[in-house]
Amino acid sequence: FRWYADGMSAHRIVKELSRLEIPTPADRYNKPFYRKLMGKGQWGHSSLYSILNNESYIGSWYYSKSSPRSPNSKRLIKNPREKWIKAEVPAIIDSETWEATRRVIASNKQFSGGNLAHDYLMRGHLVCPECNGNMHATSNKRGKKTYLYYICMTKRIGKRHPETYYKIEWVDGLAWAWVKKLLLDPEAISRGLTAYKQEQEASAEPITRQVSIIENELSENRESLRRLLDLYLSGEFHKDVLITKKSKLEKTIAELEKERTALLGSLEKQTLTNEQEKSLLDFTQEIGKGMEKADESFQTRRKIIDMLGVKASLENQDGQKTMRIKCILGENFYVLSPMLRV
Repeated sequence: FRWYADGMSAHRIVKELSRLEIPTPADRYNKPFYRKLMGKGQWGHSSLYSILNNESYIGSWYYSKSSPRSPNSKRLIKNPREKWIKAEVPAIIDSETWEATRRVIASNKQFSGGNLAHDYLMRGHLVCPECNGNMHATSNKRGKKTYLYYICMTKRIGKRHPETYYKIEWVDGLAWAWVKKLLLDPEAISRGLTAYKQEQEASAEPITRQVSIIENELSENRESLRRLLDLYLSGEFHKDVLITKKSKLEKTIAELEKERTALLGSLEKQTLTNEQEKSLLDFTQEIGKGMEKADESFQTRRKIIDMLGVKASLENQDGQKTMRIKCILGENFYVLSPMLRV
């Protein structure tokens, strides 16, 4: 769980467990009734993911997860989760580690990299400007040597998509060098955060304006409701008229409040608070101190790329392969072939 939460790939975890010959769940099965396809202590990805998704490790075991298809059938079907029956069991994984694992699994599903045999630093962080699709990591073996690339494989209707390959060492090397330079420069971090906040404020302005309009409408409708009640109490309104008008005003107020809450939630997601800014500054300063460790650890570099929200687009412009890269601290443009900064 900790390996996976810290960014180690499933492929590497499986190799390490197999190297250590850690017994697999199937090694403990009754041999006459179960035939294991792999040798003792040899792990597969399905066993690993079965463990990573098993809530028993955090103290929640369920039964009635499946039931016979029919009364006399031996075939089982999965029951909906609301029919599961929970039983408490001893937890051996703390909730923090479990939640960290959930986040990595969700992120990997989003970036859909699969079980990769190689390290791709920018996997899931690259887009194709031609179609706005995610670019994929791929490998090509020629003889004894393996070549690693990024490529867009998105199918396009009515137009041939140019299959341009971008070498991993170009993209990942340049991306990491750029991020490292940012993190080692306190002034660059400060400038980047200032620019990021300004960009956020500009993008949030239409929402802020809409919230202001809604708040004015809410104020007007609440005042109308108050006047309506005053008129009723003074005897100028019949009760039936009051009920109809009051119901209409209350419905309008409820809808406006719902819209206002949704907009404020959206605004909160787009706004970098003072606490978030301080946490980000503390994070970048701490990372800057441990850059040597990051250079030696792919998992650490990958975690930094994820946390800084690094994104890049790869494009072939007039025969030159280029990369536009940005994160919450800044942005830049590079020519990849030849590797000359523009």
